[in-house]
Amino acid sequence: MRKGMRTLIVLFTVLAVFITSTAAASAATDKTYTIQLANGETATVEGHFETKVEKQIVTQLNKYRKSNKVSTVKTTKALEKAADTRAIEAAYKFSHTRPNGKKYNTVAKVVKGENLAQGYKTASAAMKAWKKSKSHNKNMLLKKYKTVGVSVFAEKQQSKSGRTVYIYYAVQNFGY
Repeated sequence: MRKGMRTLIVLFTVLAVFITSTAAASAATDKTYTIQLANGETATVEGHFETKVEKQIVTQLNKYRKSNKVSTVKTTKALEKAADTRAIEAAYKFSHTRPNGKKYNTVAKVVKGENLAQGYKTASAAMKAWKKSKSHNKNMLLKKYKTVGVSVFAEKQQSKSGRTVYIYYAVQNFGY
């Protein structure tokens, strides 16, 4: 009985350390980002980027394009930077119109198409939602798109009970 109790205590200790480490790691990566508004003022959002999910979206997108006999897309720094900006902006205002009142493609000259998703924590969930939408699916399969930038921003919020929660915003910015 004592050996079983010790094992249980060790397991709980390991679990507690894991949970604390995971929470601390997320909190350590959260940053405050500034957004330009239409009236010349600024607003801020707090959160972090989910780079692992971003890479998974690119992989799934290219697999999907291949399965539909469309050439794969390559990521570019310019489109990735634009997607990061748009993901932060989407956390403030979920729209293809930017918080500054301009169209989505004014974020960078290389942006020719855009997909947005809100509330999907995994790459598979975001891709599934985009595939179900006629206009988003069309963007993903458009032959003229040769490049992409993907971003997933996890916006930090407080729930009514005071817990920290994250709302996820995924962006695909397409280019030629």
